[in-house]
Amino acid sequence: MRSIYLPGKRSGEVADTDDDEEDDSENQTKASGEFKPCGVCGKTAGYGRSSVQDHQTKGDEPFQALIARQIEVQPPTRPYSNFAPLRGRKVLAFSDSRQVAARLAPNLQKYALRDVIRPLIVRGWSELSAIPGFGRQLNLDHLTLAALVGAKRLRVRLRPELSQNESMQGLTEVARALDAGALDGNEEARMELVAIQLRPPESLLKAIHTTLTDRYYGLAPLGLASLRERPSMHQELVDSLPSISGVADTDEKKVALIRLWIAQWCSPSQGIRFLNMPDAWR
Repeated sequence: MRSIYLPGKRSGEVADTDDDEEDDSENQTKASGEFKPCGVCGKTAGYGRSSVQDHQTKGDEPFQALIARQIEVQPPTRPYSNFAPLRGRKVLAFSDSRQVAARLAPNLQKYALRDVIRPLIVRGWSELSAIPGFGRQLNLDHLTLAALVGAKRLRVRLRPELSQNESMQGLTEVARALDAGALDGNEEARMELVAIQLRPPESLLKAIHTTLTDRYYGLAPLGLASLRERPSMHQELVDSLPSISGVADTDEKKVALIRLWIAQWCSPSQGIRFLNMPDAWR
């Protein structure tokens, strides 16, 4: 469980907005029990409304969740293959608004890719972490490799939007190395896997970046994973951080402080950077 904040005077009582003029009716409003501002993001919606809303029928995300569930329960009509990753399952959606129809398809594709990327990264990262010697050197630039390894292991066909001169050739190279036993004891295939130079499509890289930094649907907010120091740098960081009385005066507290500091960079406006990140993102 966790503690939550409940504002006082939630049932319509008069709440003073200025302590110096308690009798001035202009400085008194009725408390509505709404969170103004939001307790998470600190924002307030337009016209003084609360930005906290129910999550029932608004926006494209709930609609995408319904479609995903509909595909899950739909019986397959053909065997799995690279050309039929959904085994014949299909969904046809209609909208009576031209603007909504134009926005809906790309938004659903974007949200679906993000939902797929999360478990692929977690699975692929755990596989790569088990490689002797290589697991200690893993960093954020290996997230694309982790996603491709997870896709191969979980038999997921990644289909990110490709622009001119982009391809998914990296997935073919990763699949070939895994088929040769890169994670099953074949040392030559393992060396081939870790040496693959990947240039992911921009849409895939953007989905991976969002998976790290999204305030609500990122790996950390969903409790799936969190950023931390690389194992090979663990002791160096602990030794280089001076003791702070009452805050970080033991190795355990130093590690907690280091990881808290790293976590502060996990936002779209901070310092998450990838080696192949387009210049326009920097």
